[in-house]
This record gives sequence, C-alpha cells and structure tokens, in this order.
Amino acid sequence: MGSDEALPYQENTLDFVINSCVIQHLHSFDEVCKAFKEIQRVLKKGGEFFLVFKCGNHDSEITHFNPHYGYNRTFRVYDHGKVKDYLESIGFEIKQEDKAVDQLYLPYSFFVVKKL
Repeated sequence: MGSDEALPYQENTLDFVINSCVIQHLHSFDEVCKAFKEIQRVLKKGGEFFLVFKCGNHDSEITHFNPHYGYNRTFRVYDHGKVKDYLESIGFEIKQEDKAVDQLYLPYSFFVVKKL
C-alpha cells in the first residue's frame, strides 16, 4: 500500500486488520499516518487493529546485517509513544501494548487497538 492508495474495502466493513512489520517500509511518519487513517476507514466500529513494527528514534532509518538474508537491511523506525499518541488522536482505543527485542537485538512495538 503506497501512501496515496486506498485499501480495496468499503468503509466500516472489516472486523480486524493485521499490520505486521509493514510500516517500517514506508518513507515517513506522514505516510504511516495516512495508512492508519485508511485502516480506520475500513474498520467497523469496535473493529480491532493489530500492529507490529520496529521501533526506535522516531522517523529515522536503521541498517543492520541480517544473517538469515546474508546482507544489510535498512528500515524506518518509529517511536512507540508517538505512534500510540497518533492512534489515540484518530479514534483508536489502546487495548494492549508491549515492546520486545528479537534475536538480532532489534526492538519492536506491539499494539492491539479498537476503533471507537
């Protein structure tokens, strides 16, 4: 999904959306915000959104060597608190949130949110 693309669903039709390690491939927090608004558009009232992303210094890139792929990979990371604040500002209730570190020592944020 590019920053100006609409999801192929009618408004208020989905019960849930899963977004796992997707936003780290967008180019800016503005693009992330557009994607979140689009997800909110297609969710039913009370629908849930599960979000996982690499977190770090807000709206910046990190590069690391991934031995599974055998080369350096670059991602954009976002601050956990700023993502949370934005989700709440557009009408999501935070049901659950957490952070974890994977085996490569990369930090992740997790959210389960509900459309109000």
